[in-house]
Amino acid sequence: MKALLFRLDALTDIQAVEKKLMVSSCLLALVATLLSAISLWAAGPSIVIALDLAGSVVVLLQLIWIRNKNRFLFPANWVLIIMAGIVLLAVYLNGLMSVYWLYPTIVYCYFWQDIKRATIFSSTYLLLICSTVAWKDGFIFLSESRIFGAGLMTMGLMYFFSLVRDGYIEKLAQGNSEYKSYTEVLSGKVQSQFEEIRQSEERFHGIANAAQDAVVMIDDQRELTYWNPAAVRLFGYGAEEVLGRDFVAVLVPQRYRAAYQEALSKFRLTGGGPFIGRTTELTALRKDGSEFPVSLSVSALQLNQRWNAVGILRDTTERELAEAARSQLAAIVESSVVAIVGSDLKALVTSWNLGAQNVYGYTAVEMIGQAANLLVPADRQQEIHDVIEKIKLGEEVPRFETTRVRKDRSLIDVSLAFSPIRNERGELVGISAVSHDVTEIKKAERELRTVNRTLRTRSSCNLALVHAVNEIALMEEMCHVLVDVGGYRFAWVGFTQPDDANAVRPMARYGFEEGYVDGLESSWADTERGHSPWGSAIRTGTTQILQHSADESAWTPWHEESVKRGYRSIIALPLRRETEILGALTIYASDPEAFRAEEVKLITEVADDLAYGISALRTHVAQEQSVARLQESMESTISAVASMVEMRDPYTTGHQQRVAELAVTIGRAMGLPEQKVYGLHLAGIVHDLGKIHIPAEILSKPGKLTKIEYEMIKTHPEAGYEILKNVDFLWPIAQTVLQHHEHVDGSGYPAGLKGDQILLEARIIAVADVVEAISSHRPYRPALGIEAALQELQDKRGKFYDPAVVDVCVKLFSENAFSFSGKSGP
Repeated sequence: MKALLFRLDALTDIQAVEKKLMVSSCLLALVATLLSAISLWAAGPSIVIALDLAGSVVVLLQLIWIRNKNRFLFPANWVLIIMAGIVLLAVYLNGLMSVYWLYPTIVYCYFWQDIKRATIFSSTYLLLICSTVAWKDGFIFLSESRIFGAGLMTMGLMYFFSLVRDGYIEKLAQGNSEYKSYTEVLSGKVQSQFEEIRQSEERFHGIANAAQDAVVMIDDQRELTYWNPAAVRLFGYGAEEVLGRDFVAVLVPQRYRAAYQEALSKFRLTGGGPFIGRTTELTALRKDGSEFPVSLSVSALQLNQRWNAVGILRDTTERELAEAARSQLAAIVESSVVAIVGSDLKALVTSWNLGAQNVYGYTAVEMIGQAANLLVPADRQQEIHDVIEKIKLGEEVPRFETTRVRKDRSLIDVSLAFSPIRNERGELVGISAVSHDVTEIKKAERELRTVNRTLRTRSSCNLALVHAVNEIALMEEMCHVLVDVGGYRFAWVGFTQPDDANAVRPMARYGFEEGYVDGLESSWADTERGHSPWGSAIRTGTTQILQHSADESAWTPWHEESVKRGYRSIIALPLRRETEILGALTIYASDPEAFRAEEVKLITEVADDLAYGISALRTHVAQEQSVARLQESMESTISAVASMVEMRDPYTTGHQQRVAELAVTIGRAMGLPEQKVYGLHLAGIVHDLGKIHIPAEILSKPGKLTKIEYEMIKTHPEAGYEILKNVDFLWPIAQTVLQHHEHVDGSGYPAGLKGDQILLEARIIAVADVVEAISSHRPYRPALGIEAALQELQDKRGKFYDPAVVDVCVKLFSENAFSFSGKSGP
């Protein structure tokens, strides 16, 4: 309401100015007329004075007519023409002095917008003219009065012309030839402005009530005079609770009140202060006594000659929290040990934290504004462009690992994660990259892969050792494993040669070679060719490692050929058998930093295993040869013993050999191991060895044996057992000989054993023995044949003979899978 009253007062002031302007013009014209009349009366007839008088009268009549009749006495254009003519005549008759003060004054005040300043200028100029005339011609009251009167007349013209300039005269002249009432024009203007002010007031209230920010007004006594709904929500006070109260006591925390009171004392007098015309961050007080941050914008407003302040307040709690969070985030980003780099969509660096400086070596000053590709190796320049294009298209860019270039031009492995940077409108403006230096991790991974690969290599080499049948096959398999499993480029094994040249002969090789070994003419002597890694390993008995072999400057045949084939690291390990150096295992890698400590340790174990395998194979071969000789000797001895029995009984010559032959065939058909089959063979050859104690007459008697003779024959298993029991065979030969006449039903001899109590070998010998005996000639009868022998087996199957052995034997003969190789008897 006070704002509305202020605007009505302002309108009233406008009308008062217009009234004062009209009255002032009339009074000035009247004074000018009186002064001109006095000058004319005192000086006598004077055309110049008469013109001054006539001009002032014309102006006076025009102004009085407008003032009282609200219309023109003379048209405005006529007045201007008359006054111009008067000025010209005055100049002509009174000399140039009139130009000095009349013409500049009229022109200046007509075009100057500020009436007050124009009046001051004109008055000062008029006094200056009067002073100049008095100094030149002396003070003449009448002359000075005339000059002063003419000046006043001119000032009246100034006011009149200002009315013309501002359009008030034209407004009077609107319509038809009859002049409209000046009062009506002013009244319409007042009504129009009042309506405009009313609408403006309504808009103000609508805007203030709809505003999300608190709008408050205080007067020069610090009392609250306006309080919008947003202020109610912000502070918790209703309008009726705060209007008319001291705002300092209501809204300002206690500790700040003295500063506010000091600032308001200045505002009360001048309308100025530290808060006026600016936005300030302050702390305010709610109704519940809680404090909160606000943003305050204050404007000064003068109503009825008193200063008022309008304040707009906004709760900045969330903003401060957000700013604090942003500040904290910025501090975290800046101090993070992880490299965080921002760039625009042209891949120019826009932000660079301390972590980036530590990772890449560049400072923020050096990198901001530079192309991010400065960090990218030449062969990866497209990476950043591809990432930006994907982010522009809204695609996800998964974390990936790559290589970057540090300031010192060294390469590092990094893990990169990209994300878009958007402005407050959600527009894509750049990308951020979080970089982790994973150089050490990648190095550890490579080392771990190398160790794992080497462990797999050693495991495979151990399998090769287990399954190796000879040393050449073992060495070749080892080379295959080192290349195929170990991932090395080439491997070969060379043995020393007992010649004058101390040559190294390649024994096995595998991998990318292309004739490498054959062209070396390798030696382990202390010569130029013997100074190769493998030659030195053999000569010194120590492991030789050469990394970055392509960087070696010395020319040697092996070095040149190695470089051609991409060998970048070489290791040569001596193959040692006790105190003897057999040769060397040489391995080549394409990695210039291959064969690190852990890797060398495992490869050394592989070389030791290979040397051990070679030694073991050689020992095994020697043992096999020795065993073969012993076995051959044993078989010769057993055969010689067996032949002694056959020499005493010519009719059974070949019987033991033939029994052994059939027993071996039955044993193999039943799936017995070869070692067991071999023992079965030996038992068959000597199963009747005990008959050496039986008189030859009984063995070759053509007639039927007496009971005593038969009982003597039955003692031969025990006699054979006694002969063989102290011989340390690998097989139960003595027990087999003892049991080969036992029956599965327990009716056999010498112990009456049953079923599984009888050795399987003995059960097989029993079946083979009866088949050979029935089918062959004997002194007491002719040969009965195979059919009779098989019938005997079938008749006594399960009683005397093992059913499984009988079935196998019958099947062998029925399928013609076996036949005796020789004939028993003389």
